[in-house]
Amino acid sequence: MLNETVTFENEVTEVHGPNLFTVGDEDTPVVGFDAAAAGLEDGDRVEVTGTVRQIVLTDTAAWGGFDFDQDENNYLVERELDLGVVAENVQALPEE
Repeated sequence: MLNETVTFENEVTEVHGPNLFTVGDEDTPVVGFDAAAAGLEDGDRVEVTGTVRQIVLTDTAAWGGFDFDQDENNYLVERELDLGVVAENVQALPEE
């Protein structure tokens, strides 16, 4: 799945900052979308479209030059080499 474009639905597990939130049981990182500005909160269901990338903090400039805050940087360092998604589109889904 690495470098593939994917679309999936899942639940927001935590909003970490202006450029990073996580989804699902595995806390998959989603970067490049400001969940807080969009009003997303923990527990919201979302549809995410983006590219699967291996998390290497030094590569994030190539993902779009995101200005990660300290909490986001710390999280990404902890998840180094895990897979995440660089978001192209995020849609909040209606509650069921």
